[in-house]
Amino acid sequence: MGFTQIVSVQDSKEELRKSLQRISTKKIVFLADKENIESVLRLRNEFALAYSLPTEVRNTDEEDLKHILQSYGDAVVHIADHHHKNYDLVSHCHLLGLPLYISNGENFHQLPTPPHKFKDLFSQVQLSIFRSLSNEPLTLSQLAEKTGLMEMTLYHYMHGKDSSKGLVDLGLIIQKGDFYTASEFANELLRL
Repeated sequence: MGFTQIVSVQDSKEELRKSLQRISTKKIVFLADKENIESVLRLRNEFALAYSLPTEVRNTDEEDLKHILQSYGDAVVHIADHHHKNYDLVSHCHLLGLPLYISNGENFHQLPTPPHKFKDLFSQVQLSIFRSLSNEPLTLSQLAEKTGLMEMTLYHYMHGKDSSKGLVDLGLIIQKGDFYTASEFANELLRL
């Protein structure tokens, strides 16, 4: 048994070796982009021979990072080289609830995984609104028909009530005139 270890590493071979000792690993997936593809391929070849593990390289310039992460059901993610490109990787791990390990040259530790996926923070009503608005813009009355909720209730979900912010204020729903549509972020939530 073991995990698929998805790694963002270029220079820190020793950090990767340490993680292979600490994490039961059945496969290594190296993340690369056009700037570092050659060095990552060399590193992949070195580790495939040294550890007799299946390996692969995934090009983050050609593939969606979230899709890469979701394609392995048993993934842990390890960031060994610190680079601004890894910020997206950290965000996606938290959104998907994946275990994330960080190396800093001296220590190797796991970052806390949020107890819930980001999608879990939304109510079933909010998710129903996102689903209803994901395919086409609707007015409040059309949305009320589709969801079975009263227009006033939907208005409060969209624009908030008292001091709370609504889905429009939060950028999750986009309003153009009388029509509402789900934002790209809300559509991403539905795909999680």
